[in-house]
Amino acid sequence: MKKIKRKLKELPKKTIALLMVFSMLLNYVLPITTVFALDTYTISFSAQGTHTMEVVGGQLKIDGQFVDLQYNGTTIGEVNCSSTTSCSITASSDMAGELNYNSANKFTLYNSNGHVEYVMGNLINSDTVFMVEDKINEPQEGGTEDVTFDINFTNTHMNVWINNKVVMDDHDGILKSSFNGEVTSAGNATGTNSLRFQPPFGDYPVTEYVINGISYTEDSANVTVDMDGSFIIDVPVASSYTITGAGDESYVLPRTIIWTNSDYVPKDEEDAAWTSQFSISHGSAKVVEVYDENGTLLAPNQYINTVEQPDGSRSDQYGVNNGFGWVSIMPGSRVVFEFVPEYGYQLTGISINEQPLEAIETTNRFEITLPQNPEGSGNIHFAATFTRTEDIVKASSEKVSGGSINLGNELPSGSAQLTVNDVELSSDKISEFENAAGEYTISNYLDIDLYQVFYKGKNDSNDVWSTEIEELSDYATISMKLEDGIDANDIVIVHNIHDGEQFEVIEIDSYDPETNTITFKTKSFSNYAIATKTTNEEKTTDNINNPKTGDNIMFYVSMLGLSIIGLAGVGYTKKKIFNK
Repeated sequence: MKKIKRKLKELPKKTIALLMVFSMLLNYVLPITTVFALDTYTISFSAQGTHTMEVVGGQLKIDGQFVDLQYNGTTIGEVNCSSTTSCSITASSDMAGELNYNSANKFTLYNSNGHVEYVMGNLINSDTVFMVEDKINEPQEGGTEDVTFDINFTNTHMNVWINNKVVMDDHDGILKSSFNGEVTSAGNATGTNSLRFQPPFGDYPVTEYVINGISYTEDSANVTVDMDGSFIIDVPVASSYTITGAGDESYVLPRTIIWTNSDYVPKDEEDAAWTSQFSISHGSAKVVEVYDENGTLLAPNQYINTVEQPDGSRSDQYGVNNGFGWVSIMPGSRVVFEFVPEYGYQLTGISINEQPLEAIETTNRFEITLPQNPEGSGNIHFAATFTRTEDIVKASSEKVSGGSINLGNELPSGSAQLTVNDVELSSDKISEFENAAGEYTISNYLDIDLYQVFYKGKNDSNDVWSTEIEELSDYATISMKLEDGIDANDIVIVHNIHDGEQFEVIEIDSYDPETNTITFKTKSFSNYAIATKTTNEEKTTDNINNPKTGDNIMFYVSMLGLSIIGLAGVGYTKKKIFNK
């Protein structure tokens, strides 16, 4: 490469110019073109059993959950549905795509080629057929026989399946406690049928199920209680089942609390409408501690769902996952929340089921002992109100009546309060201030301090958590309205840095004599002094009007005249002597 550069330097300038022109012409006649071949492939979905597909707003939905193909977070391809059980996405892209969906364990995608489970994150770049069904290691949905059901539950709601085929559930968002009708191709012809019962989260559990007159409890030989609390009961084959049960009202239900912080991103319009009921704007919340009825500190996994979600994410130790908060806590427990506002906002209201939370000593921490279960549900809601709040100046000085402060975006959260107080200094410190002021005359001594503050859940700027800030990374602009005007045009601020040995003189940005307001910039906060100096023009005016100063000038002028006459006489005498 160095040889090529050296040869080019040796070429005449005209030759180099001709080569450049030739290269441009060659590129025009034979343009260099890069061709990318687009991959075109079709991804087909075939629903098995009760799973359904639909198109809503141009997006594919499987069992009510949006599914699309993405490349680097951008949706690619078109959705085409020939029926409610068969849809496809035709993709045209120069890169492979990744399916984006949130199954919530309700369905699983299997590649029909070898029936291999699709794992979230796998790339697709060729024709692929997916089977939409339940997990392969679970019983196949339904059977060959039609089955009639007469189901009634009291004091609770219930989801019911037979051989993994839905009999009744809350998938449509409606809680159900009864069902009377036929489910086709649901039962087996011989042997047993597997019935699964699961109450919705927050409903009372059922401890005894009566099926065709036979009682089943968790101690029965043919009953399995799953990890999620579901009862799985193997019952003899029958063409009809009569099922009854009652919710156990003595069972203490956990209290479920959900919320979304400011950084939560809704998955779609439906999700946005749902989460708007418990969303927090301009702030965030998290659970930092939970104590049981005996005052024992609980481990986070005792009240936080740490199960990995379909997208690979998990809730952290504070119950938050990508801005979505979820905890499940027993009544009677003491819960400590932390609420942090954005910069420029303050928490002015906080309650759970209209019961106010109590602020504790630690900044932004509030606690509450969860009340007992409301009738029919274990869910509760909290309301947090963050209000826009300006940085303020609190003046308790005879010299300063008010002011303002502008920090820009210096603080990460909360707001700032600047306090201005009169200060009494030692004679030594006053001498240091005067030495630092130099030609300026000090008129006011002030103690100026800055605090980051957080409101304690109510709109009261006097009842706050505060942390003193001694120094900023960038300059703050401070305006102070003085009680008395300053009769001078030259004003500076003398600052004793951190009340130590160092001083600085700060030039003011402006002084408004009509409002007696001075404005200046600073980074640190401690003792300050306002100093002034008389201008040269004012000094000249004073000198003219001073009779003693005028008399002295006349005296000096007379003496100067006599001196000149004397010198002239000496020169004349010398001249005559030398001439002789």
